[in-house]
Amino acid sequence: MLKSISNYINDIVNGGKVTLGGKKAVWKKVKDIKVGGRIAVLSDAEFDRPAPEIASSSESGDSAEGAGTSKGRVSNIGTGTIKFDEIVSIKKVGRERVWDIEVENSHNFVGNKILAHNTYINGNLGVGNSAPTAKLTVNKDNPDTNELLFNVQNTGNNVFSVDAQGNYAYSGTASSPAADYAEYFKTKDTDLVAGEAVCIDILNPNSIARCKNLSDPNIIGIVSTKPAIVGNSKAEYVNNPQYKIIAMLGQIPARVSNENGEIRIGDSLTGAITPGYVMKANAGDSTVGVALESFGDSGTDSKSESISALGRTGTIQVMISRRNKSLTVESVEQKVTERIAGMKIEDEVNILVSNAIKALQPQNALTLDATGKVILANDPTQTVDILANNAEIRNITDSLITLQSDYETLKNTIDAEIDKINSEKLTSVFEKIYITSADIKVNEIVSQSVETIESANNTNKENVVGIVTSSGAGRITVKTRGTATITVTKESGEIKKGDAITVSSSIEGVGSKAIIDGMIIGYALADADYTEEVEGTVKIAISPIWYQTQKSAQASIDVSQLDLTGISKLESLTVDTNSVLYGDLNVLGNSSFTDIFASGKLAVGMLTLSSEDSSINVVGEILKLQNEYGAGNIEAFGGKIVLTSTGDLKVLAEVTAKKYNVDISNVAGASAGKVIVKSGTSETVIETGALTDNSLIFITAESSDRIFTYEVIEGNKIRLYTSELLITDTEVNWWVIN
Repeated sequence: MLKSISNYINDIVNGGKVTLGGKKAVWKKVKDIKVGGRIAVLSDAEFDRPAPEIASSSESGDSAEGAGTSKGRVSNIGTGTIKFDEIVSIKKVGRERVWDIEVENSHNFVGNKILAHNTYINGNLGVGNSAPTAKLTVNKDNPDTNELLFNVQNTGNNVFSVDAQGNYAYSGTASSPAADYAEYFKTKDTDLVAGEAVCIDILNPNSIARCKNLSDPNIIGIVSTKPAIVGNSKAEYVNNPQYKIIAMLGQIPARVSNENGEIRIGDSLTGAITPGYVMKANAGDSTVGVALESFGDSGTDSKSESISALGRTGTIQVMISRRNKSLTVESVEQKVTERIAGMKIEDEVNILVSNAIKALQPQNALTLDATGKVILANDPTQTVDILANNAEIRNITDSLITLQSDYETLKNTIDAEIDKINSEKLTSVFEKIYITSADIKVNEIVSQSVETIESANNTNKENVVGIVTSSGAGRITVKTRGTATITVTKESGEIKKGDAITVSSSIEGVGSKAIIDGMIIGYALADADYTEEVEGTVKIAISPIWYQTQKSAQASIDVSQLDLTGISKLESLTVDTNSVLYGDLNVLGNSSFTDIFASGKLAVGMLTLSSEDSSINVVGEILKLQNEYGAGNIEAFGGKIVLTSTGDLKVLAEVTAKKYNVDISNVAGASAGKVIVKSGTSETVIETGALTDNSLIFITAESSDRIFTYEVIEGNKIRLYTSELLITDTEVNWWVIN
């Protein structure tokens, strides 16, 4: 079948139907062409004709073939013919040299006698890459530093570009539906999910863990849901369950609990008792963010997830804003600041600050004109009515006076609260909060089980810990020292002042008189008040210890004889069993104690050990540790910090200091120093006992561009040398690190 080339092509361009043997002719992709099919080609005669012309604009009027053109038609293609040849075989010939051709919009064209149509890329496109791994891969081997590999322009100006180092620049605004800056951290908690609060893992370097402690001072961030920027991304971190993306700045969804009360917009948030959740912070708590949404105490809403014994939990939007007392967290934040500085985000911040400062600069200064009127310095035509402004000034003054009064009131209130806290500090030192699902009431005796706390009974009384002083919302406060009132029974007899109190064998959480060996909770401070036939109450001195009845019987002591209130002097006192002393006890002679428990301060001469703030102090003297002959090392934190008896300091983690000083008075043993290399020479030798097989040596020359290198000779000597003789004396610094 033969047909005019121009007619055939124009039929296709203008949407007409072309048939071949009763079948419609359609365009096919190269990959769909198969042996046995038919393809449109130029006849041999037509192939020798001059190249056809394509109209670049629409022309009006009718036209014959080979004459004028109209929209959608091909001109000067001639009246030749095309034919459909059968495809006998398809053979891959490999790569051949070809010429680029640009065909605008959607057009038909002839190549190698074959009629074709604009094609498109169905796979991956590589620029400088023969095996692209993505839809578009741009590559250049051994590019120049900062050479651009990808560029988008607007009217000849670069608006977006990427260089060979992966740096990118843009002149517009980067936008993302996400709103936080995040970084990868290693973790053993591979089941962490978005919104959970995380803390520094103090047992593993450079790691985080799910926050599990109330108001944990090491809280650092929240697992990111969809970060806008990831600061330290590496290929081995992505989709690795041992690495989690933690939000460090910006807005982020966070899991919250109302176990410490209703969360209001603007409330600071700290670690909750529920692992991975945050709650409203108290004064002085380390915090991770500020609530941008409220979360109530009751009812249900779209943010609520569940209700437990501790309260409601859910998810709200928060702004990351850390306020930590942990040095570990401070060091992490320093690294975050350094990374942000490397991204040059601080430039934008500086611009914002600069603009703000400019906005605060006075726009108009006041001066006097020749007649003594107050005018604007930059506009002498504008006068200022001082009298009219006096009323406003008086109003401002009155407001300042009111503000001063409010400040004084607030200060007095705060001082009163501080005094109250100080007065309660002694009690709080011996109280501890426990999480429990059991129904435990105030004044009950409790024992420690494997995983939780529970009411004391005949089976767990050997693990008794104290008395419950408050209970609610899945938490109880247990007092382990001091005094408390408990419920007691008469099952072992009526309780009198001085009797040892143990756990009742019949009623959980209740006490009874101790008559056999075993753990006791403390001693009665008065006779029990039995308001009912079987049960009563008694105030006790809490002192959980092991009680031996045999020894007590041999050294029976009437507690009333130990009431020292008002006694100014006691010649001698021997206590062979557990006893409670009332009043002050001043011992002027030698004393021997097996164990001493002090609920306040223990003073030894000028040395004071305080349980109130966990401190050791000595007034006007030097505090000496391990000062006797033959003393051993001093260890802290399970050996993580060791101060040896020879003066060495060993630290397993990082050391941060504002300044390091090296003693170089003993040159033979110093690890740093200075040396003069004389003019006319090129080397010198340093001898130091600081060298070991693992030494790192650093050499720098002052006021000289000469490069010095070194070699270790004879085990304890360093030879410093340069390539040429020196013209002047040159001072060289050296530093040895093992």
